[in-house]
Parts: sequence; structure tokens; C-alpha cells
Amino acid sequence: MDSRKNSWLETPAQRRYWPGHRLVPLLDRLQFQLLPDIQENERRRRAILDLEQLPYCLGAVTYSLLELVSTQNITVTLDLANPGGQSGLHVLRPYERDRMAFLVDSVLESLRRAQNAVTPYLNRARRVSLGTSMRKAVEVLEKDSSLLAGPARDLVLEYWREHGLRLKRYRDLSQHHTIVSSDARTFVSGDGRPMIYLVLPNNPEEKRPSLLRYEEPFVHALPYLYDEVLALLRLVNLLCDHLIDKSLPSRASLGQALKGPIVLGQAPQGHPIITADMVIHNFKKRIRGLPDPIDLSIHPTRY
Repeated sequence: MDSRKNSWLETPAQRRYWPGHRLVPLLDRLQFQLLPDIQENERRRRAILDLEQLPYCLGAVTYSLLELVSTQNITVTLDLANPGGQSGLHVLRPYERDRMAFLVDSVLESLRRAQNAVTPYLNRARRVSLGTSMRKAVEVLEKDSSLLAGPARDLVLEYWREHGLRLKRYRDLSQHHTIVSSDARTFVSGDGRPMIYLVLPNNPEEKRPSLLRYEEPFVHALPYLYDEVLALLRLVNLLCDHLIDKSLPSRASLGQALKGPIVLGQAPQGHPIITADMVIHNFKKRIRGLPDPIDLSIHPTRY
């Protein structure tokens, strides 16, 4: 037995990552059913590269989400532990907010990629061409419902209407227009609970940063993202259940398509491990001669 099989569960750090196949138990089986007759190596490789994106992106979603949970908890705990931290409202410093905002962006990006990674499964399972993004697939399905008849079509359109489009708008804001997260604030509630304010704009359809509204009704970043992760997981699991042929036997793991060849007889390629201390040292070395040197005396990635 491979001793690495369950290593993802062995430490707290590893428990922050849930592989996509564990989040969607039928995914392995569906992947094999979409490749039953492909014998030619290059065609099979292209298909595997298409299908591997969904579990990868789902893993990225949960990894980023759990990192955000951990970073937010540590940030709030340390801020409230400071002298005077239990009294009043505290606006966090920009670099403290940014650590959480980076991860908000990462969750949004991974969710959007996971949305788009659903479409190859629809295309291959129903032998249709719905495009390469969920947005395009929805446009096609709204014009011609016969391309994906039955519950699968209804699931995709319902998800897009209730979750997907709004999520896409947040991701587009983050990607193209603004820092989508608000400033961050901590305080203690009246019943003694640690609290945090980190919100998204409530009008993500607006692309002009000056017109975004960070006010009531508040969209608290972490609860919103958590709900969106659950909504996407629900969609993917239900789609797998509808697309799979349950009369066929289960199969083993899909395997991995190498992005580059391993050539026997040639020395393996790679680079030495880089540490955080090496990176900071070289930052300091490179900026030493600048007219207005940057102060890197505080390591912003360490709590």
C-alpha cells in the first residue's frame, strides 16, 4: 500500500487541502466513462488534460478558502490580544487586511475556473459543443434547450441564475477593476464574541470602483464565499449523478497526463529549493541602491 495515500489528512496544514475527487465522489467514475473508446495516445492525453481541470480547481477552491479561514482567525485573535484590543472598533493596518484580501481574490479566481471546468464534462457526456466557459454554455442553452435536455440543463441554468453570474461579477471586479475587499475592522460583540468586518460591494454589476457600495445590505466576504463553494459543490455532485451511467462498473483513478516528457538517460531538470529568507535577502539586496529604499525590516507574511 502506498504510504502517501492518506497523507493529505495527517497534519493540520494538510487538512487545509481537500482534493477535488474527495469532494465529488462520482467524479473518477464519470471521467472514465467519458474516455471508454479513446485509444490514440494524443487524443486521450487531450481528453485527460480537459477533465483534470475540474478536480484541480475544486481543490484550489477549498485550499484558498481554508487558508482564508485560518488567516482571518489568526489576524483577529492577535489584534484583539493587543493592549486595548478588547475596547472599541479597530481598523486593521493595510498589510493585515491584504493578507485576507489576497485569499479572497484567490477563492474568487478558483471558483470561476471551477465553473468553467464543468463545461468539458457537459460537452463530452452529451456530445455537444457548449463552448469553453459556463457563461458561454448558459448563453447557448438559453437559445437551444435541446442541446442539454433534462435535469442537467435545469441544474446549470438554476445555478447560474442564483449563484454563478454574481460570482463571475465579483471575480471580474477583482481581476480587472479594483481591490474587491473592503478595509478590515475587528471588535468584540456585546456578548463577548470576536468579530470581523471584511465585506464585498453589494453591487458587483457596477464596474466603476467609485460607485461600488460597501454598505447595507452587507456582503460579508468569508460567509459569502463559503456559501458559493457549497453551491458549486452541490451543482457538480448533482451533475455527476445525472451524467454518469450507473449500469457501468466503477473504475480506478484517471491517472496523470505528464505536461513534459521524462527521458530515460537524461539528467533530471529542476532547481534548488528557495526559502523565504532567501527571497527577503534578495529583495533587500536589489533595493539597496534605490533613491527611496523600501523598509523590509518587518516580515509581512509572518504572524
